[in-house]
Amino acid sequence: MIAGNKAQLRQKLRAARLALPPELRTQYATQMLRHAADAPDWQGVTRIGSYCAVRGEADPAPLNAWLTACGKEIYLPVTQAEQQLRFARWTGQALRRGAFGVDEPELGEQHLAAVELGLLIMPLLGFDRFGTRLGAGAGYYDRALAGCPAGSPQLLGLAYSFQQMDKLPVDAWDVPLGKVLTELGIVVCAARRSASAAD
Repeated sequence: MIAGNKAQLRQKLRAARLALPPELRTQYATQMLRHAADAPDWQGVTRIGSYCAVRGEADPAPLNAWLTACGKEIYLPVTQAEQQLRFARWTGQALRRGAFGVDEPELGEQHLAAVELGLLIMPLLGFDRFGTRLGAGAGYYDRALAGCPAGSPQLLGLAYSFQQMDKLPVDAWDVPLGKVLTELGIVVCAARRSASAAD
């Protein structure tokens, strides 16, 4: 039932995201940066994982540029064999087209596992107030975060406000987001309730 629900939600949310006009995507990216600049989340964090937007995803490019100007190290995901992710240092160099049409840096020598990042900015299709993240469905981020201690790295979703759902289905391997940055501000996610307390 959960898989079916997720498939339907992905289809609906992907269509809504793609329908957003380009000028609004640009406007929302600027608003996200404004909210991010007022947040304390970047203090004490040096290594930050981010991504390159595709298929209508919330665009972190202005945020990446601002963080770089603040002296942060930006790492972008690189797909590897066996559907694994590593994170390669990005300093503005040209990117190559990788799996799923996503631009990635060459892996090079400066690459990290997710656990070595201080904060990871993640794309998504949907989220709820408990930090449940609905991704594209390939499981790359789930595998990258498997076995990471809680809070290592901190997880920040990047999304449009209309991508927030009342409640999303949860799988055992799902790692909750701590916060989600939208064009309206930062959503601080609540702790998930136990199964006995869930409605």
